[in-house]
Amino acid sequence: MCGSARSTATWSDLVDTFRKADTMSRMPESSKGRRPRRQFDEEFRNQAVRLVLDDHKTVGAVARDLDLTPSALRLWVTRPRPIARTVVPA
Repeated sequence: MCGSARSTATWSDLVDTFRKADTMSRMPESSKGRRPRRQFDEEFRNQAVRLVLDDHKTVGAVARDLDLTPSALRLWVTRPRPIARTVVPA
């Protein structure tokens, strides 16, 4: 004989892939709490926006470095800011 082995697995030995996929898609109980809402002063926001606009860093990189969500930083970058007016002597 050639040494070919015949599988002896039964239905009870097989993995229930439907149940396994269902349990893998759920978050663990301990991580269901939301992060408390944080507030940032105007100076912090301005410095974060300057990193994106002046230093040409990506929103994602700055958000990661400052522990922010990219969507929050993107809002700060795209919101209208007052234009600094300089007085030119006449």
